[in-house]
Amino acid sequence: MTEELKSANGETILLIEDNQTVRRAISTMLDMLGYKVLTAGNGPEAMELAHDSHVIDLLLSDIVMPGGMNGFEISEKIREHRPTLKCLFMSGYASLPDNQIPQNADFLGKPFELKVIADKLQEILSGNH
Repeated sequence: MTEELKSANGETILLIEDNQTVRRAISTMLDMLGYKVLTAGNGPEAMELAHDSHVIDLLLSDIVMPGGMNGFEISEKIREHRPTLKCLFMSGYASLPDNQIPQNADFLGKPFELKVIADKLQEILSGNH
């Protein structure tokens, strides 16, 4: 029996992940779900894409990133110009200090299954979280 996956309705996701293999795998998952995917390997790339792209419905970002800015800081910078941008943060670390996760931030632990990210994205994008 196959579980029905919740798929995209034409939304665009900006994916920020520094590990190229993980970035490709998550991008493939998002493609399978029908999302348009913009990918970035770091904060500056993400900010450039956010500046150049007309539509971004959700930011999906790893939390721990190289180069001085973490995923939360990158999202804050992008939200300066896109204050209503929805965000989902992810991390492969088993535990992050509570003070590193902003209140009311949506979070997903890596690795995750396709159904888990499909459900979480639909929950956030539909405003039912």
